[in-house]
Amino acid sequence: MATGKPTYARGQAVSITAAVGANGSPVSGASVVATVTRPNGSATTLSGTTGSSGYVVLTLQLKKRDQTGTYRVAATANVPPGLSSSAGTSFTVQ
Repeated sequence: MATGKPTYARGQAVSITAAVGANGSPVSGASVVATVTRPNGSATTLSGTTGSSGYVVLTLQLKKRDQTGTYRVAATANVPPGLSSSAGTSFTVQ
């Protein structure tokens, strides 16, 4: 999992890309849920489904008044039949 860049300005859109694979092959149709936690502890949940490439891009639109500081992203991918995997990353808002 990665963001498009390490630092964003208020009002920008944050792209969060997650890749899901199994046995060295991309997994299509995996459900990905990501929780973005702001510096004050409040959180936003984003979700999506991987395409044939095994990737999903989730977008968080920052508001002009969002807090500055480090935002943490924790994501879980659910892959049928009943498997899951987790990953995390972070980015900074200035």
